[in-house]
Amino acid sequence: MARVHDLRILVPYQDAQASFPSQGDFRSVHPVDSRVTGWGNVRSFYFAAGDHTHLHETEAYLFRKLKAIQDRFVAYAKPSQRFRRKTHLSIQLQYILKATMKWPLFSCLAIALFATHMQAQVLDNGFLSGRYGFRQVLISTNTSGQPIEARSLVGIFSFDGRGTFSFLGTRNQGNNGPASLSGAGSYSVSANGFVSMTNPLDANASMNMRLGSGLLLGSTTDSSGNTFDILVALPLPAQPTSNASINGSYVGTSIEFPNGIFFNIKNSFFRFAANGQGSLGQVATSGQTAQNGKRVMQQSIGPSSYSLANDGSGQLIFPTTAPFPAATQLLLGDKQFYVSAGGEFMVGGSTSQGAHDFFFAMKTLPNAASNQSFAGLFHSAGLKVDQSVPSSFAGSVNGLGVGKAVWTRRVRLSEGNVDSTAVNDFNLAPDGTGSMLSNRFALGSNGSVFLAAGVSFVDSNNYEVIIGTKARDLTGTGVFLNPAGVLNGASFAPVGNPISPGQFISLFGTGIGPASAVVAPSAPFPNTLGGVSVTVQGRPAPLYFVSANQISALVPFATSGSTADIVISIGNQESNRVVVPVSRSSPGIYATTQNGIGAGAILKADFTIVSPTNAPRRGDTVLIYLTGLGALNPALLDGVAASSSVLSRIVDPVSVYIGGQKATVSFAGAAPGFAGLYQINVIIPVSAPIGSAVPLALETRTAFHDMVDIAIQP
Repeated sequence: MARVHDLRILVPYQDAQASFPSQGDFRSVHPVDSRVTGWGNVRSFYFAAGDHTHLHETEAYLFRKLKAIQDRFVAYAKPSQRFRRKTHLSIQLQYILKATMKWPLFSCLAIALFATHMQAQVLDNGFLSGRYGFRQVLISTNTSGQPIEARSLVGIFSFDGRGTFSFLGTRNQGNNGPASLSGAGSYSVSANGFVSMTNPLDANASMNMRLGSGLLLGSTTDSSGNTFDILVALPLPAQPTSNASINGSYVGTSIEFPNGIFFNIKNSFFRFAANGQGSLGQVATSGQTAQNGKRVMQQSIGPSSYSLANDGSGQLIFPTTAPFPAATQLLLGDKQFYVSAGGEFMVGGSTSQGAHDFFFAMKTLPNAASNQSFAGLFHSAGLKVDQSVPSSFAGSVNGLGVGKAVWTRRVRLSEGNVDSTAVNDFNLAPDGTGSMLSNRFALGSNGSVFLAAGVSFVDSNNYEVIIGTKARDLTGTGVFLNPAGVLNGASFAPVGNPISPGQFISLFGTGIGPASAVVAPSAPFPNTLGGVSVTVQGRPAPLYFVSANQISALVPFATSGSTADIVISIGNQESNRVVVPVSRSSPGIYATTQNGIGAGAILKADFTIVSPTNAPRRGDTVLIYLTGLGALNPALLDGVAASSSVLSRIVDPVSVYIGGQKATVSFAGAAPGFAGLYQINVIIPVSAPIGSAVPLALETRTAFHDMVDIAIQP
């Protein structure tokens, strides 16, 4: 079952109105999931708004059920992610048992931070200095999403390492001829590698950029007006270059908007072999053009050539090749480009009149690849036109090395911005090329850079380029909060995903807590635990779990604005200050797999855990457990368990999609009796697909979350 990966805009939500059974009407099992971080010492639990089923279960039955769940899920499969984190499932089950059955806690699982061999470092402006060759393509649309202007720029940045840059390049605008363009701007590098910098094509806008181990890349995700763009820059070699600098096998992608019109769009995925003497030979190209009815074509273009000057700049030539008409030849004409040291990768585009294209290529992997080759944290950016609708993004992706990749994207849509978290399947062949969803995908440059093209293996309306660069490892001394280690406590989506009021977050670092983990015994959760305290925007954050490498904390409900600074304190020692984005909501569904993906933490109406052998049917009500749905009404105090008699509902609407079909939401709010836990009750659509792993996605006004599955039986 393919995952839902389009980003829909919410329609107005009508909350179900119903009367509710009193607390004395039922005594049911507490919801259990893989990473919830707050359980209340209560015996009642709200089932479903509008559903008047009264369930009665004895305390002995509660014990048997919890023990069975514990036996099933406590086994810890080591996640191959950048942070190997502690799942809180076993701790929470212990907490329940202690609260309801007076059982003692037993020892916690060990927590290991990701391995690194680098010297202590976090990033700042000094990490971005010197000359970078770059290419930017920008499309502007009207309010209907139709293109009204295209602009592109190829040239050289000069960064001073102190927050100021200048640039000189060649700009194309609309169908006008090329013209020289120079300018200057400012930039700021955050400790986690996020960069805010002046847009060279729009001095009034700021770009959302990311600085990785080999590239600077990003997009204008938060400007006013409907603009969609991608910018990729690479550090130019310090040593003189020549044709011999480009030698060996390369793989690449391109997207082109001739005259800035979607009707002429082209997208390609290609491979060539450079001989070090100016020849690329025949370029094996797969792609599609709108002029050719969106059909996937295979073309051999050439003989193609290149020339490279001693400053890292050069020219590619893709000649007219029979029998392909110019309108449908996937790569055509001269393209100005820049190359990195060692010829590892190149970026550029055409400066011909009316040309607005983006070209990126990288060396293929020197050794045989497998899915394990794509592992670790990458920064990324992309530009896409799907069904004639444009979007662009800046984000991060965590390659899990097992054929799955978890994304965080700040996406620019015609309707506004959305923060998307999703899991995508991928496959890599031994040559380092393969697929991600329906896109062509390739890993190159010794595993430090990847690319993807909208070119599918079947005909499609999707035209897309995505470029990614390995994130730098971040380390520090003393009480060190990793700047890339503030993550959603349920999904663990990679850095860049916002925090939201009332959300559980997991903080990763070194020396951030006691050597032996400490767990809060009950709600309300304390502001100091094991000698550790955390502030978010200067407000104390309730703590559920603290250890030397991981903290589980609740974001105060008063958190607001666009960013928040987080500081950890141990006695009179303070950590470094980490700034993260803030949003009204940032949903993450807990997963029984304990790593944020796979089977969701979902209960059937009889309070048994959903699984392939215990699957609900279409039309059944299921209960979903998550974090990050934001403000509640009536409001709750920070760290305090939600009432079982007065239900607190979420303020902003939420939509649930099961197998791409919109489900009816009967309740969405705080899980009664628990601190920091949200609950959504939904009715499975009668049109939902059947299967053991049907995608389940959530959408709020500010976010789209698609990382877990649900089993559904006929």
